[in-house]
Amino acid sequence: MANDVLIVDYSEFMRNLLREILEENFEIADEAENGVEAVELYKEKQPDFVMMDIVMPIRDGIEATSEINV
Repeated sequence: MANDVLIVDYSEFMRNLLREILEENFEIADEAENGVEAVELYKEKQPDFVMMDIVMPIRDGIEATSEINV
């Protein structure tokens, strides 16, 4: 059973850092830099986990998480 993770963070530096840390134990499904991309990628990839930043432009992490949980 794969444990896929979607990484969502506005900062490319943080996405890269999280990728380095997580890819030792998880498959990285994809990365997004804002909440709109996160929702689209979640629907497309259906990852097991999402690492979600809270403060992002366009749609913040709380709004994106609410939309994903519908």
